[in-house]
Amino acid sequence: MKSWPYFPNQILSSPDTGRHEMDERFMLRLVLLREELGFPLIVTSAYRSPQHNAKVGGRSRSAHLAGRAVDIAISGDKAHRLVRMALMLGFTGIGIRQRGDFRSRYVHVDDLDKAPGIPRPTIWSY
Repeated sequence: MKSWPYFPNQILSSPDTGRHEMDERFMLRLVLLREELGFPLIVTSAYRSPQHNAKVGGRSRSAHLAGRAVDIAISGDKAHRLVRMALMLGFTGIGIRQRGDFRSRYVHVDDLDKAPGIPRPTIWSY
């Protein structure tokens, strides 16, 4: 497992295995996103093993399975800034949940390529 600045292996790893298979290009982009924003990114979900992905109700072709996605706990102005910068840096999937208690608000970012039936870039809400 490679280590990355700002993002300890424990944060990137699947809770059930303690290991991660984060994609290097994705992580370079994520580190750049963190540096451009200038504030910490609180990752709540990164790599998921197939078993953990099924347990949390993830899609069968989730970018988390390929180590090409993270969910970031964030809201308000910082969430807006994150989305703008993520698009500028080439992230192709942005999922936004900004309703409910502030502790349940997050932004998903991924960099998947085009897939059948899924246009990229794309933005969705939860």
